[in-house]
Amino acid sequence: GRHVDINSLKAGDLVFFRIGNNTRHVGIYLENRRFMHASRSRGVTISQLDHRYWKSRYWKSVRSSWLMNITDGQSLQ
Repeated sequence: GRHVDINSLKAGDLVFFRIGNNTRHVGIYLENRRFMHASRSRGVTISQLDHRYWKSRYWKSVRSSWLMNITDGQSLQ
């Protein structure tokens, strides 16, 4: 996939976070600055990108090639 600016996210984009020195976390962007991800304590949950915890750990966003095909109106065959 290709990198996407945090202000240009579309539903389905992957958002990545650096939680520790060697720990990464990924979620799926929904809309309105919200993303879905798995939490050890709460299971699958929805969080705000602008929450101070996630905002300070944001690393990058990626749009996968299958999402680009869908949004460009191309067939997935």
